[in-house]
Amino acid sequence: MLGTVPEAVFKNLLTKYEAERVDKQSLAQSMKQKLTDTAQDERDIEQYLANIRKYVAVEQLDRGMLLELINYIEIGERGERDGQKYRDVVIHYNLVDKAG
Repeated sequence: MLGTVPEAVFKNLLTKYEAERVDKQSLAQSMKQKLTDTAQDERDIEQYLANIRKYVAVEQLDRGMLLELINYIEIGERGERDGQKYRDVVIHYNLVDKAG
């Protein structure tokens, strides 16, 4: 088949091509960002594990250790259930909360 493509067909194909190119470009950028985020998460986890390994055999915590390992601590309200007093304590560790 020889000849030229009618202008209306060409414009239609060009419009579809441009839309697909923009979608693919956006998808590629999104995937690159996910790879970057994943790589950073892996570095954070490795750093946390290295920190933990330093303190595996520690018998007494000091201020420096706590600052390195713990982001913050939440202490809940006192309560009583079945005659037992309780209080919720939630420890937010550095890096672990980011990992999941």
